[in-house]
Amino acid sequence: MRSYPRIAAGLFAGFLAFAIALTALVYIASERHLRSFELPPAYTYPIPVDAAAVERGAHLTRTRGCRGCHGDDLAGQVMWEVAVAPNLLTLAREESPATLEAAIRHGIGHDGRALYSMPSYNFLRMRDEDLADIIAYLRSLPVVKKELPAAKLPFEIRRDIALGNDAAIAAYTEQNFRHLMKTGLALGERELDMMSSVARSRFAYFTDQEVSDLYAFLSDMSARAIAGLEAGQK
Repeated sequence: MRSYPRIAAGLFAGFLAFAIALTALVYIASERHLRSFELPPAYTYPIPVDAAAVERGAHLTRTRGCRGCHGDDLAGQVMWEVAVAPNLLTLAREESPATLEAAIRHGIGHDGRALYSMPSYNFLRMRDEDLADIIAYLRSLPVVKKELPAAKLPFEIRRDIALGNDAAIAAYTEQNFRHLMKTGLALGERELDMMSSVARSRFAYFTDQEVSDLYAFLSDMSARAIAGLEAGQK
């Protein structure tokens, strides 16, 4: 007769083998998913070297969030104790414009793997000249050496994006909206969770024209949404 310890050991060994097999299956499936895409056409837009383009690139890295992930010096940093934003100063010199464009606008790394933490959906429709100006700016900066850990894809990734849930644009005049964008303070001088910090680090650097254009765009979206709700209630 088999003893209970042997039965328990057999059950544990079986469970362990199943867990290992499941982990391997998840890893293989995720690797397949990370590589299951077609490369976009090669980016061939010429990279400028003039001072105006470099200045424009500096503005774009500030307002489009590059510094929020890659650090104020753009030399990379660890985020959320998991993701590693690489050193853009070295990549801008080591990689071709086509490789950089694939990473920025399509989330595809130089090794052909998907960059799971790269918010490329924000840059997919970025103009060619804007992207070229960003590359020009990065290449104009002195290289900053920084030791960063190797990026590792966690077994489970959960990312909650809260930006945009704090403000109802219909309640804002353009003056109120401009105050929010420049100071991070909402109506009633309130502090908001993510919006306040993002406004101070990014949106405060928007030009007056960019703020006006954004307000007009969001107001139009809000008006359409309200009209749709009112039509549905009739």
